[in-house]
Amino acid sequence: MKVKEIDRTVNVAWSPAAQHPIMLAAGTAAQQLDSSFSTSASLELYALNLTEPGLDMDLKASVPSEFRFHKLAWGSYGFGGEHGNGIIVGGCDGGRVQIYSAAKVLAKEEGIIARQDKHTGPVRALDFNHYQSNLLATGASESEIYIWDLNNTDTPMLPGAKSQPAEDVLCISWNKQDKMESSGVAPGGRNPAVFGLRGGPDSGDPVVGPALRNISSQDLGGPQENGEVVCDLTTTNQWLFDVSWCPRNPALIASASFDGHVSVYSLMGGQQQAQTTNKIADSFPGMDQFAQAPPTQQHQVSVDLRKAPKWLRRPCGVSFGFGGKLVMFDSEPSQTQQRLVYVSQVVTETDLISRSAQLEQALQYSQFSDYCQSKASEARTTHEQSLWTFLSAHFEPNPRAEILALLGFNNQDVLDKLNKFLDKAATPRVGNGIDVSTNQISGSGREALPPLSLTCVSSLLTLVLVYPPFTSPGHSLTPVCVE
Repeated sequence: MKVKEIDRTVNVAWSPAAQHPIMLAAGTAAQQLDSSFSTSASLELYALNLTEPGLDMDLKASVPSEFRFHKLAWGSYGFGGEHGNGIIVGGCDGGRVQIYSAAKVLAKEEGIIARQDKHTGPVRALDFNHYQSNLLATGASESEIYIWDLNNTDTPMLPGAKSQPAEDVLCISWNKQDKMESSGVAPGGRNPAVFGLRGGPDSGDPVVGPALRNISSQDLGGPQENGEVVCDLTTTNQWLFDVSWCPRNPALIASASFDGHVSVYSLMGGQQQAQTTNKIADSFPGMDQFAQAPPTQQHQVSVDLRKAPKWLRRPCGVSFGFGGKLVMFDSEPSQTQQRLVYVSQVVTETDLISRSAQLEQALQYSQFSDYCQSKASEARTTHEQSLWTFLSAHFEPNPRAEILALLGFNNQDVLDKLNKFLDKAATPRVGNGIDVSTNQISGSGREALPPLSLTCVSSLLTLVLVYPPFTSPGHSLTPVCVE
C-alpha cells in the first residue's frame, strides 16, 4: 500500500536506524530528465510524516549540487557527535564522490565536508560497513572498487585486483556475516552476487528488488531454484530503477521509477487515500473553475505476505509481575550467545523496601516486641513513640501489667494503699458485713474475699480504665478476686 510519494526523478536513501524521525534523502538522478527539462541538481531531505493525511512528504532541506547522483547512501558515521545526523554520500559522474554532513544540510548550510575524484567513471555503487561505520565501499567503471576510511578520505584502499573483463560495477554490498567482506555486481553478472537485490534488515529475511513495474519480495532459501516470491506489489506503469528498505521501520519500502515518482509502500496494509492534484490546472491561468478536486476516497488495502519476515518478531519485551518483579527478554540470540530472559526487582523507594524487609523478618521469627521497640526508638514524634510503646506492651508476657505501668499505675503501690486503708478500719466488720478477723460474711456462713493481691488490683484497674461506664455514677462495682 502506498503511504507517501515524492514527485521527483531522484535516487533515494533512508536515514540510519538511529535517526528519529525517519527521513529520506533524495538526490537528482543522473542521465535522466523530468517533465521540466531542468538541468540543475540538488540534494533534498524529506521527513516521513505518516501521521499527516495525504501522500506529500515534508521537505526539510535542499542544497544545490554541481553534479547529479547515480547513487546515494546515508550512514551513521559521526551520529550523535561531530555529525549529529550521520553522513550522506553521493556517487556522481566523472568519478566524483561527494560526502555531506546531514546535520549541516538540515541547518540550510552547504553540507559538503569532502570531495574525491579517485574513480575514472560514474560511481553507481555505494554501501556502508554494518560493523564499522567509518568504512565505505564504492564501485564505478572499469571494475573499480575502493574502500574509504571516512576519518581520512585522501587515500582509499583497493580490496584486491580488478575483475576481468573490466565492466561497470552497478551494485556493491558488505557481507552482514563477515565484517570485512564485500562483493560487487557487474552488468554481465560474472561476480558471485545477486543482481540488484538487497536483503532485509535482518539476515535471512526475504530480499526485495525491482521487477520491471512491480516490487517483488523473494525468499532465496525457498523451495524453487531461483527463490520463492512471497509478496508482489503492483506499483506503477513505469519501470523501477531503485528500491530500498527502511532501516528503522522494515515494513516500509521506497521505490524510484522512470516516470518521476518516488513511492513509499507499507507491507502492513491499512487505509489508502486517493490524492488529487491541481498542478496541471495551476500551470494555465484561468483554469480555477476546473481545478476543483473531487472528494477523496479511502479504501482498505491489504498485502498478502506468504511468509512472515523476521522483523515482525518482537525483538525484545518487558512485563511486570507480582511483588515488583520485572521480566524482560532481549533480541535474537547471536551465534555465540543464547537468548536470555531476565528477572529483576524494581525498586522505586529504597526506604519503603528496607522497612518492608524488616517487617517480613519480624513476622518470620516472631520478633514482635523487638520490632515495636526499634520503631519506638526511631519515632520522630512523642505521639508516634507512645503508639509503638503501647503496641509493644501487648507482646510482653504480662501485657496487662505493662499497659498499667505505661498509664502511670504501679500495682504494688495501689496494693499497699488498699491494705493500709483496711488496716485502719475502726470495726471488725468492713463493707457488706465482712468480719475481718474471721473472714466470714455475717449471717451467711460463707467465706469472704481473700486479701487483695497484685492480680486483683491489676484486674480492678484495667476494668476501671477500659470500662469506665461501670464505674460512673449510678453503677456499683464489686470486684471478686480469686487467687
